[in-house]
Amino acid sequence: MNRKARRAAMLASLADTPVPVRRFEADCMTLIPECRSIIDSLSLVANGGAQWAHRAVTLWFAGPAPAWVLLYQFPDMAPYFDFAYSSRQPPQQALAALMARYPQCKLLDWSPGHLVCLEAVEMTLEAQAEMIGDFAETVWALREPQITVSYEVRGRA
Repeated sequence: MNRKARRAAMLASLADTPVPVRRFEADCMTLIPECRSIIDSLSLVANGGAQWAHRAVTLWFAGPAPAWVLLYQFPDMAPYFDFAYSSRQPPQQALAALMARYPQCKLLDWSPGHLVCLEAVEMTLEAQAEMIGDFAETVWALREPQITVSYEVRGRA
């Protein structure tokens, strides 16, 4: 087998390697019990002060599949979100209807079978909460999801 064929075989085997599932880790994550809804979580991060720029907030959705959203809120930047995304289908196809419903959302990146990253440009907190809820229904088949919220402190440069 030549070098190019070996490389192609190696890349194919890596594509089939399961991605580790993100889980709540009590030793480095802190639960936020007062956040009972998506909008509660978004409001806390958006209005809670500068300390939230250094905290990774995760919404954990109750359901059979790994379902979580990481919230990123930085000063002078549009908020963006990493969503658990177990499909290998490009999100441009799988989420076409969702993206059409929320034209302010921009696909930043995705990793097949792992996550999709969306930016919410000039969206109100209510619209962001609705979009996250619609994502949960579209991708994870969760209607009126129950969530648990946690955060972990990110390192500072």
